[in-house]
Amino acid sequence: MKNIKVKNKYAGFSIIEVLVSVTLITVGLMAAVNLISSSLVISIDSRNQVIAGGLAQEGVELVRNIRDNNLASGDIGKSFAHIASNVDCLIDKAYTYPANIDCTAGVNAKQLFIDVNGFYVHSSAAGNTATRFYRKLIISGTTDRTVTSMVSWNGVFPVDTSTCNTTNKCAFVSSNLTAWQEN
Repeated sequence: MKNIKVKNKYAGFSIIEVLVSVTLITVGLMAAVNLISSSLVISIDSRNQVIAGGLAQEGVELVRNIRDNNLASGDIGKSFAHIASNVDCLIDKAYTYPANIDCTAGVNAKQLFIDVNGFYVHSSAAGNTATRFYRKLIISGTTDRTVTSMVSWNGVFPVDTSTCNTTNKCAFVSSNLTAWQEN
């Protein structure tokens, strides 16, 4: 009797081939998920940097607006009336001229909220939504003023601008404002 090899016409994959394939697919999927996850984190951080930069610029522009309004209202020689030199001032679009900028607020008051109209404000009034952003102004000088607006999105402000960077989740804008018609 001859030993006849019968070819199995229903041949499939061996268990080892299946395990190798599943392992390769799993590794590929895990790498893709990790890449998507890290891209999302970088994207969110970039968005926060852009928003913080805009909010910092807005802080300086609001002080500039007060200075300009003082001059336009006829307060010659009082460019910086209502703007005290201080290291912990708050300002937002709700600033009511001619009241003083709030340089006495505590740490919790620095948080920014989005009001019902979509503006960033310091007020936690009903209807306002808390954000992750905190802003404070550092106003220095007696005649001309240096205005530095710092925005943090981790709730902690560095001691000075030398350590205010994106690694510390902080952005700042600084501007020298001249006391118009006083020099």
